[in-house]
Amino acid sequence: MGKKRGQKRERSKAGLGPTPRGKRRTRKILSRPMQTVLGVLTFLSALEGALTFIPRLSVAPVASIRVHDPMGTVFSLTNNGILPIHDVQALCGIDRVKTTGGGGISGIAFEMPESHADVLLPTDSMTVPCAHAVNMGAGAASAEITIHITYRPDLVPWHREIDFPLEAEKADDGTWLWKHKPK
Repeated sequence: MGKKRGQKRERSKAGLGPTPRGKRRTRKILSRPMQTVLGVLTFLSALEGALTFIPRLSVAPVASIRVHDPMGTVFSLTNNGILPIHDVQALCGIDRVKTTGGGGISGIAFEMPESHADVLLPTDSMTVPCAHAVNMGAGAASAEITIHITYRPDLVPWHREIDFPLEAEKADDGTWLWKHKPK
């Protein structure tokens, strides 16, 4: 008991006053609901972030309606994720197409009505008809495009955008092979 009185005197001399027993208990009671609220908000934020970045999309050439024209290629957008995506819109952007005569096209984009899907389920694909944008014929020397995708991840209210830059190489037989460019 002598120690407690001594501690009170020391606290009083230091201008701290007696130890406030009631305040410590009040702080603990108030902090538990706050910790719970913060924990729930942290969990929900992590969940929203995960739902936003979980979708995995891929673009690949699937066919060509004009085999000797790089712009005659039809592409496919596939949802490789575990959740559906919504409001999917694909835009075909021509970064640069050079012709054998030295001319070319650059800096334009096309949005086709069939480049939209309300919902793209996991493992489903949709056609990205860039082949309908421009007919270069056999006079193309090189081609670079970007397929721009806008979509809304499942269970979140905002949209996300992703670009797929592609480059065409002319094969020995005159057909065109598309490969992904580094982003």
